[in-house]
Amino acid sequence: MAEKHIRVLLVDDCKLIRRRLAESIVGLDGIEVVGEAANSQQGMDLFQTLGPDVLIVGIKMPGGNGLRLLQAMQGLDHACKVIVLTNYPHEIYRRRCMALRC
Repeated sequence: MAEKHIRVLLVDDCKLIRRRLAESIVGLDGIEVVGEAANSQQGMDLFQTLGPDVLIVGIKMPGGNGLRLLQAMQGLDHACKVIVLTNYPHEIYRRRCMALRC
């Protein structure tokens, strides 16, 4: 029987952050990075194409933020777990992310 991998999609506008996250994930058994996107539209396209198990997304990105991506995911049938990254300690972001729980 083939080993089950956890498939991760990284969405953040900072290439360095995506690279460091990917480097950290690659060394973990059973986890693979299946795609990377620099904005929410690319992220949604890859999400729909790849069907990842885990989405790691930043909040602030040019051309549409991570919250917009989470909102777009609301109507989709998926079992993806979401991890939101941010440097912004504002309570409004936490509340909005919790409200958009996918």
